[in-house]
Amino acid sequence: MNRVEVRRVARALGRVAAPGTVVGLEGELGAGKTFFVEALARGLGVPRSVAVTSPTFTIVHVVPRGRLVLYHVDLYRLDREADLGELGLEEMLYGEGVTAIEWWSRLGAARPDDALVVRIEVRGARERELEVEASGKIATEVWQRWRKATAAMGLVLKGPA
Repeated sequence: MNRVEVRRVARALGRVAAPGTVVGLEGELGAGKTFFVEALARGLGVPRSVAVTSPTFTIVHVVPRGRLVLYHVDLYRLDREADLGELGLEEMLYGEGVTAIEWWSRLGAARPDDALVVRIEVRGARERELEVEASGKIATEVWQRWRKATAAMGLVLKGPA
């Protein structure tokens, strides 16, 4: 997928996301995780006037201006799993908003059972491949709606049947 297609796919996820949706993002530096979250925010209805940038140094940004609150978490700078307790992740992971977590694997044992995981693979300077995993009730329902929405746009996501 090119940038335009990734943006369309991420916006579609924002449109179909339900309260309590958790989206884990994996991919190398520069793969487009923050770009994906910005487009997800627009799909949630966050106005373009609201900047959605990487929370690398603050770790968490709360974006309240969409139809659901978006918690944007970037765990790149997290030193230890023990540091997670200080972030207040319980409310984010089990609340009524949408939580997007960059560097998902760094959550370790704290990863919730109900989550969509989007792996972004770099396939050249301008191409990305997205692969999705869904586990749990909310994530599975959101995945089914998201897959249908992207198929209606002529785009296919790799993921569970």
